Amino acid sequence: MFSQIVALIYKKKIKSHLILALIALIVLTALNFSQHLFAFDLQQLSYSEEWMRLLHYKKKLFYQNKFESEVDGKDFFLDSNGKFDPYLELQANVRNFSNSNVSVNANLRCRFPARYKWLKSKGVLVLRDHLNVAQDLECEKYHAFLERMRAESVSVVFSSYYLNNPASAFGHTFLRLNKRKNRQGIASRAEELLDYAINFGADITSSNPIIYALGGLSGYFKGTFSAIPYYYKIREYNDYESRDLISYELNLSADELERLLDHIWEVGNTYLDYYFLGENCSYHILTLLEAAKVDLKLTQNLPFYVIPSDTIKELFLNKGLVRSVSFRPSAYTRFYNSVATLSDFEKSILKEILKSNNPYLLDKNEYTFLEQSSKVKILDASLDYFDFKFFKKLLKEDKEILILKAPYLLKRGEMAVVSPVNKIDQKIDESKLPHNGHGSRRLGLSMGRDDKRSSFLQFEYKSALHDILDRVDGYPRNVSLKIGVVNFRMNLNSNNFHLNKLQLFDILSLAPVDQFMIRPSWSASLGYKRIVDRSSLSLSLIGMDGGMGISFSFFSDRAVIYGLVDLDFSVLLSKQRAFMPGIGPIIGLKFDFIEGRISAKLSHQIIRYYKNFNTTNPLNIYSSIFELRWNLMDNFALSAEINSNLKNNEYLLAGFYYF
Repeated sequence: MFSQIVALIYKKKIKSHLILALIALIVLTALNFSQHLFAFDLQQLSYSEEWMRLLHYKKKLFYQNKFESEVDGKDFFLDSNGKFDPYLELQANVRNFSNSNVSVNANLRCRFPARYKWLKSKGVLVLRDHLNVAQDLECEKYHAFLERMRAESVSVVFSSYYLNNPASAFGHTFLRLNKRKNRQGIASRAEELLDYAINFGADITSSNPIIYALGGLSGYFKGTFSAIPYYYKIREYNDYESRDLISYELNLSADELERLLDHIWEVGNTYLDYYFLGENCSYHILTLLEAAKVDLKLTQNLPFYVIPSDTIKELFLNKGLVRSVSFRPSAYTRFYNSVATLSDFEKSILKEILKSNNPYLLDKNEYTFLEQSSKVKILDASLDYFDFKFFKKLLKEDKEILILKAPYLLKRGEMAVVSPVNKIDQKIDESKLPHNGHGSRRLGLSMGRDDKRSSFLQFEYKSALHDILDRVDGYPRNVSLKIGVVNFRMNLNSNNFHLNKLQLFDILSLAPVDQFMIRPSWSASLGYKRIVDRSSLSLSLIGMDGGMGISFSFFSDRAVIYGLVDLDFSVLLSKQRAFMPGIGPIIGLKFDFIEGRISAKLSHQIIRYYKNFNTTNPLNIYSSIFELRWNLMDNFALSAEINSNLKNNEYLLAGFYYF
């Protein structure tokens, strides 16, 4: 076509004004085609994985091609409908980053450095020559942030389970930006204090427990990212709450680390609705990493509820992501690690010193034969005890506690001997690493028979987290923390189907008393349960019960015996809807064999219910349970169980699958 036009011009068969019109038509057609091509490229780019992750877009449930960003702050988007439309938001970003106004352009590049750098790398920005200066304009806050972080690598830190606070019962995760390393490439304990922690948490606006619970479940609270010196997290978790910290250093390239820092800066100036179950501290730590390293798959396979220990396991499902693991023991762990280095005789001296609060007992004639190194270990253990037992008061500089601790410091100062390195303290405790634990969800199938020759099948589903007889690796020892338990039964003789149990939570925490510490053991549960009395009368109750008591350990902590007094506040689900308060004792014995691979528990409970507080005709319920669990594989277990109400016994064989 073009050659024909040239030929016509050459032969002068068309007029000059027609020539100009034809040339203009060709140019306009080319420009229009390029604009359509550019628009098509933008639309395709707006649904790319990188853009979706930088803006935190997720597909809307039940909709094919509709999206919504999990970021809820309006200032995060440059288009008024950008939260719901990736294409409109991308167009607005390209348009604004190409703005001829230098000050506006520079401001946006400082606010959103990650998306600007990415769009620039895709070649979709129109950058004029006189705007090149804007690329080098200093954004004081942004550059001050980068200077403060000075990160060489990043770690995901898991803070262990803390049952004293329901919101932290499942643990907690946050990012740690690692600054410096020694010549061996490993940060020392002291150097770690220079690092920064990136935390995502809810901005709690009410101390009311009901508002706190409902608000956390419904997304009422705003969730924000914050950069905090790491030593504050050590103080909060390691010392104040006695929680171990496990750091998982990640294998990110320099470019990926740069994008992570830029993206942290971007989301640090906005908010996301906080949900305890789903969009919580652990979930959004993973979305930060996905935005930095696009080939990661961390959130796709998570259920609608997100548990911190499960997110740690997701790191290992991405091959080569975890570079190294380090362990920082809590004040509680450090004290018992110190105790573990003492002989039985040294432990008895430590107990005597702490009981009398007199470290100068070491000067008694009967202890003159003790070597200096032995006395140092005893005094170091006593100081660890003070740091654990009285940390909150020491932090507040409580005069009474400072006076109590002073003689220990003075006595230790008299001994010009360097404390030996506690090798136990330096060693990674594999049994406490959450990624070594079994799956948090569990499916169970049981076959059973009772003394009346009635056979049945029993099905159970547990949403989370751990049963006291499950394999203990990665979970707190002697603790049962079950959430979302559904248990139902089908009688094979009569085809009768009924619900046995439906519980929101069921907790048993055993804290054995030892020679240095007395702590309570306790239990709590909330939900529906079906009980059977001695006359085989079945009753359905809904409510809450809780117990408090004490426990003791034997045989090197392999056996634990406990006793609790249980209070039950339930409602009888019948036509009368009677209130059924109950009270009674629970005694039990738990025993571990073969390093926890085989465990057994025997418990007996007597509870007396008073219908509408009527004490004349109480209902006595007797329940004895024996269970033997064989944790055959990491995620599979076999169980044998006997249940008795003193009139009828049930015998069950079960298989459990953890995932």
